[in-house]
This record gives sequence, structure tokens and C-alpha cells, in this order.
Amino acid sequence: MNEASAGHRAAPPPGAAQIAARKAQQAEAWKPSIAIALTVGLSAMMALVAGSVLLIGLMTAGTNTVSLLRQLSDLAIRSVEDRIDQQIAAAVNQATAIAGMVERGDLDPEDEEQVLTALGNAMAVVPQTHGLALIRPERPVIAVGLPKGETAPQRFELEIGDKAEVEQLLSAARQGSLEGWRDIFYVEALQQPGIMVHAPIGEEESFAGVVTSMISIFELSSFLDGLEITSGARAFILYGRDAVLAHPELTSGEPNLRKDRLLPELETFGDPVLAQIWDSPEEIDGRILEGTEIQGHRIVGENSDTVFLYREIFGGSGTPWYVGVYMPASETDGSYNRLVYAAAAAGAIMLISVVLVFLVGRNMAHPIRLLAEASNAVTRLDTAETAPLPRSLFRELDSAARAHNSMTGGLRLFSTYVPRQLVLRLMHLGAEGAKLEQRDVSVMFTDIVGFSRLAGELGPGELAAFLNRQFALQAEGIDAEGGIIDKYIGDSIMAFWGAPDDQEDHAARAMRAAILITDAVAKENAAREAEGLTPVGVRIGLHSGPVVVGNIGAPGRINYTLIGDTVNVAQRLEGLGREIDPDATVILVISADCAARLPEELKATLELESHGPWELRGRAGEVEVFRVRRRGNPPPKN
Repeated sequence: MNEASAGHRAAPPPGAAQIAARKAQQAEAWKPSIAIALTVGLSAMMALVAGSVLLIGLMTAGTNTVSLLRQLSDLAIRSVEDRIDQQIAAAVNQATAIAGMVERGDLDPEDEEQVLTALGNAMAVVPQTHGLALIRPERPVIAVGLPKGETAPQRFELEIGDKAEVEQLLSAARQGSLEGWRDIFYVEALQQPGIMVHAPIGEEESFAGVVTSMISIFELSSFLDGLEITSGARAFILYGRDAVLAHPELTSGEPNLRKDRLLPELETFGDPVLAQIWDSPEEIDGRILEGTEIQGHRIVGENSDTVFLYREIFGGSGTPWYVGVYMPASETDGSYNRLVYAAAAAGAIMLISVVLVFLVGRNMAHPIRLLAEASNAVTRLDTAETAPLPRSLFRELDSAARAHNSMTGGLRLFSTYVPRQLVLRLMHLGAEGAKLEQRDVSVMFTDIVGFSRLAGELGPGELAAFLNRQFALQAEGIDAEGGIIDKYIGDSIMAFWGAPDDQEDHAARAMRAAILITDAVAKENAAREAEGLTPVGVRIGLHSGPVVVGNIGAPGRINYTLIGDTVNVAQRLEGLGREIDPDATVILVISADCAARLPEELKATLELESHGPWELRGRAGEVEVFRVRRRGNPPPKN
């Protein structure tokens, strides 16, 4: 028996306690850590998913390429069509608004100066259009437009064809059959052709004419010039098969266009690739067109191999429009190569990710959760109490935290310039909530009496503090009744109710807000008098009626605002308070239109003192006005 055997036999057998501890250690060893679980689980899932995707992607490279090309083409064509629809919709809304003013009696079609003013104002707020005209039966056409090189609308003589064409247009309008009617005319005075859309004024016996709005083809061409498609692709719009309606080369205008040559001919336009569109077409892969309304073919020339994709739509004249794009046929091969490169890169990333997932898993969950919670707060525009996100070890998470903190700080500043309630409502309503439309609303104007004198007496800091204090008091009442502050104009506020949300009781809301403001001013003045300060005077004007409301402005700077006679009347009513009672500290003046919309239970809390009809500056006709005081108890709130 050797020493080893003797030593082994000498070791005492394990006791029961040791055996239990060993089993506990073995059981604990089988419990994986979170890092190991993430490493194994995510790596296996990544390998399975990514490997399957790569395999399927490589096997179906041709199908994916065709699908991508179809999607890009369909997206580009739809973008152009959407732009056409937007341009036409803006022109139709503009023409319809003018026609509505005539139908309601707000605009006298026989008063040429009034019509010219209305047309010029309408053009100023709809920059997509370059001309606007009122065509009356058996009467001269009244028209304004933007001649070449001008920035302000000007009156001009409009000829849109011979007498038979005008009679045909008026006849269709009288019968209510102008749906989709679009014509292209060359307007001599504006030195450019345009797409004409029309809105009738009444029908049959009440027919009074047609309002015509013109869309410049150069505006459409500018959009095509900035449209981002796949590399080497260009968008176009053809009028019929032989004329160019819009093209990036038309952005600066075509000098040779005239009345007898409305649009440039395709063959002589200057785009040799597009000029070949109808020459000996060859079929393309049918899968590119599958499931769409796109038509297409391939043109193989001596120095080019081009794919043309287009969709046929129709204007009111019956002449088809071809909206499309063309691109080098080599894009198909390039897309396949990019797919192979992407597959190789994805495989390499997958292998590297397996190594890094252990470290990423331990530190990712916490900052991601904080980012999600903070992002949810941002979606509610609740940035005032949002704490800054902590820095992270990982670059992406750290960058996201810094970006989120910067964004939150920017949103805090943003919320001081843009009404938070308006942004939340538009977020809820979506794009439809900001489109131009006609609505019935109530508009408020307020003004601080004697502000010019105060501006001369107070220093800049004192003046800013005073103005901010007064605006805060007024804004509190407006916000309490669901109003939107449209803008601050010097020492005045413009606010409105009835948009973008439907508020059937917008007049009552506006009145309750006005009463809240008068109460707040009275309370503030009591405090000022106790300190030996001069009371602050405030004038308020309220009017209810129709407006055009929505996004208005240049593409890079738009405002959700409203325009129309209702706005002007509300502002004039505020100024009228000076004439009704020049010594009043606080005076509230409303129109009969606003008073008629107030519920009886609200009127019971108010004293409406009639001051009869007034002629307001810059407006034809008279408006009956009332001075409003409260009777004691606060007005009821529904």
C-alpha cells in the first residue's frame, strides 16, 4: 500500500452539514446572472433573427430591390400629386372664401374698389396663388395678381379666352357642375401661364358669377426642383403627351411662353432624356408596377438607359396630366449591391454585438427607463418639472440624454412663445386640425389705456415688468375659458374661441373670460390704489362671426391664426370704448352678433347697455354695439 493510498484513506468522510452546504452551492451556481442571461439570450435571439433576415434578404435581393424601387417611385409620384392637391386646395379655399363673402353680403360684387381690396387681402395670406379674379355675367372682370418681379398684388386686365369659353365657364358654374374644373391659361398681364380653379357664387337664380384663382406653374416646378428622390432621378409633370407643365428647369420661368404657346413643347424643352419618353418604349419588370396605378416603360438609347414611371390624372379640360419620375436603369443594380454590402455589414455587427451585449445589458435598462418616462412627459408638453436626465457611460445613451435635456430646455423656451394649449390641441387633431377652413368664432381684443404715457414715465425694466404683469392677469382669464391667445400687439392681446376645437359656446366662453379679466383688473387696481399708484385702464372688444382659420404664412414661418372681417370688427369695438366712455377705467364693448349668441342664464348676470348702430372705421355698414357690465355674482360656467 503506497503513501497516496494511505493518505486518501485517511481523509474523513463528509458530514451531513457539509453535504447540505455543497448542494446549496451547486443549486446557486445554476442560477445565471442578469448579464449572462442577457448575453446568452440576446445573442441567441440576435443570431437567429439576424441570420434568418440576412439569409432571406440575400435570397430575395431581386424582389426587395424591385419593391424598394416601386416604393420610391410611388412615394415621389404621390408627393407631387399631394403638392398639386395642396396647391389646388389652397386656391379653391381662397376662391370659395371670396365667393362666400359675396353670398353672405359681406362683399358687394358691384363695388370694384371693395372687391379689389378683398382680392388683394386674400392673395396676401395664400402665397401659393399668383392671381385672383371675379368674373361676373355681362360685366368686366375684376382681377389682381403678382406680375413678374413684383411682391405685392396689383390690379390687371384679365383675358382668359374668348367669349364662348367664358360663357361655358359661367354656364357650368350656374348649374353647379364645376367639380374638378381646371384650365390652363396664359395671363398676359402676369407674363406667365397658370392653372385656374373656380368657385361659383350661388347657383341658378341666385347665381352672381365665379371667383377664379390662379396657381403658377413655376411654383409647382420649384417644388419638383426641391423634391428628394433616389440618386439620378428627376420628377416632371406633362400636359398631354407633348407639353411640359412643371419641371425643375422651369423654376426661373420660361421666357418664350405666350398666349399662343402656353407651355413649352416636350421635344424642344431642353431635357433630352425626358424628350425620349415616348420613343420606342420597352417593357420593365412588371413587379415594379404591381399593386399601384403607376405606368412605366424603359427607353434604351445610344448613350442612356432610362426607366420612366408615371401616373395619369385628368384636369377639368379633359387633357391628361402625366405625373412621374425618371431615373437611370442602373439604379436597380446599385440597389442590389447596396443590399449585399448591408448584409455583410449586418453580419459583422451581429458578431461584435454578441461580445458587447453583456456590458450593454447591465447599464442600459435604467437610463432607457428614465428616457422613456421623460419622453412621455414631453409628449404632454409637461417640461416645467421634468428633471434633467443623468449622463450615461454609453455614447448613444449619453447623447440621447444630452439631446433630450437640450430639447426640454428648448421646449421650455418654445412654450413661452407658442400657446401650449394650441399645440396640444393640434397634436390631438393632427394635420387636419391646421388646414385652412371657415369657422364661426368669437374674437377678443384688449388694450391698456394710457400705455404710451406709462412708457415715457417708466424705465425699460419697470415697463417690461408692468406689461408682463398685466398680460399675465388677462391671459389667466383667457386660459380659464379655453381661449387661444393669437398674438401680443404692443400693449394689446388678440384671442379667440371656436378653433381649432369645436366650441359651440364660444361666445359665452369669450364673455366669461372678459368678465374674469375685468374682475382681475379691478382687484389689481384696488391693490395699486392702496400703494398710491395710478389705476390701470383696460378696454375690451368682443365680436362673433365667420373667419378663415388655419396655418398662414411662408413655408419656413407659419402661424395658426385667423383672418377676416370678424377680426377687424373686434379690434374696432375695442377702440370704440374710447368714444363710448373716455373716462372709464375698464370698459367692455361687444357686438349684437356676440350678444345674440349668449345664453339667457349668462345674460341674466350682465347689464347690456345698447349704444345703437355704429359705423366702424374701414368697414362698410353699421354694427350695433353694447356696453357690458356685470350685475354682481360671477357668470355661470357650463
